Amino acid sequence: MFTLRPKIREALDGYLEIRSKTVSRYGDSSDGRLFINGSNYRGRAMTPDAIGQIVRRLGKRVGVDLSTHSLRRFFCMTMYDSKTDEFVIQRKMRHSSIEITRNHYLYVDPRKMALADDMTQDGL
Repeated sequence: MFTLRPKIREALDGYLEIRSKTVSRYGDSSDGRLFINGSNYRGRAMTPDAIGQIVRRLGKRVGVDLSTHSLRRFFCMTMYDSKTDEFVIQRKMRHSSIEITRNHYLYVDPRKMALADDMTQDGL
């Protein structure tokens, strides 16, 4: 379990209130998913592509190249930085093997890659 920052918790609580009103009005056909469509297909689960588009659009608003994958990587690296066991991270990420977690997230840390790029550009 992890703790949400107060502003994130507040935003999530606000969304859950809106979600509850939508479900009350149109019914719930979301199959237990958190994010539901509020425009055309009210009460139905949002598709992964729809969520991805929203994340990219929000990133552009604040001048950040953002994707659902970058959020996943951030989640993984935050756990890793807080010394969470690799096998716990694997389970939280729902990877079928520890090698996927290590090779795609832990061993290829973009921060370390950027640092290595900076060092090679500086002639080290």
